[in-house]
Amino acid sequence: MSESTPSASLKRQKPLLRHPTELRTLGFTSLFYSCLLTLWWYDTALFSAGLPGWVVFAVLYGCLLMLSAMMAVITHNALHVPVFHSMALQKLFQLLLTAAYGQPCSIYQPAHNRSHHRHTGTRQDLMRPTKLQYRRNWLNIALAKEHSPGPTSGLKLAWNFYRAQWRVRRELVYTFFFELASLVVLMVAVFLISPRKSILYVYGAQTMGQAFINSINFLQHDGCEIDPAHDGFNHARNFTGWFFNYIFLNNGYHTIHHMKPGLHWSVLPAHHQRSVAPHIHPNLEVPCFRKHLWKTMWTREDYLGRPITPGDSSRDWSLLDEAIQFDTPVVYETDAPAESKPHAE
Repeated sequence: MSESTPSASLKRQKPLLRHPTELRTLGFTSLFYSCLLTLWWYDTALFSAGLPGWVVFAVLYGCLLMLSAMMAVITHNALHVPVFHSMALQKLFQLLLTAAYGQPCSIYQPAHNRSHHRHTGTRQDLMRPTKLQYRRNWLNIALAKEHSPGPTSGLKLAWNFYRAQWRVRRELVYTFFFELASLVVLMVAVFLISPRKSILYVYGAQTMGQAFINSINFLQHDGCEIDPAHDGFNHARNFTGWFFNYIFLNNGYHTIHHMKPGLHWSVLPAHHQRSVAPHIHPNLEVPCFRKHLWKTMWTREDYLGRPITPGDSSRDWSLLDEAIQFDTPVVYETDAPAESKPHAE
């Protein structure tokens, strides 16, 4: 009997998950769908149970909205570094993320990975905070989704990206359109089953997730330095509180994420302490997200404490997005060669 080759043996021994901490990802995903399905199936019973039922409903609905924000972060993470070694499982997981997020999650690859990460703060960054120009900053935070990237910019970028990918990685185009078709079928089906429940639990959760991830991006970059090459350290704000980073999978460590987007989310705190904390301006390390959010709702300042006034000469306030050349087939950060892009650890 012939012995198996070492490479074949290693291939068989490869674990299901790329990193064991993805069990938290799967746990949060399970909680999200459990909460959604519980509300879908039992809300009428809760409504008819009087005040105790309404209290339980309010708690469950609050949990659903919180979990939808967590699902948006999971979508972000999974489109940087895949959750599974098997791309078949990864594609199936992306369908779950698409349903939770309310958009084909593959759209993250052009709109976020290629635009925001590689051109941070410039006109090629669809997510740049200077697109938000309300005088009252709480409106900028609340309506970030509506302006950054905006109603059509992401679709235009996705069209150009997948048209370029058709020539080099056609399977990515198929994945995107399969996610899109699956989402359309899902939304039509749940609406036909129950318009009220589909709007309240499915569309409502999707909208919350999209709003959260865009608002948090605004808070992480507004008033920071424009440094698309990430040569410095003051291009992003970091929320370092333990609870925020537990439920949002270390999304608070944003500077190191921009410097090394291929790092797995679980190792970001250690890399932040080693590579960022000794160099970054102390105002960009925020220990309490809640306090920062409350302050920022009423005052818009840069990281040095100087007021930001939309339309002034200190920044480029143009709403015009510049085109991006998609010159490489790299999509996930783990696709990139080691010498040019750090892989997940």
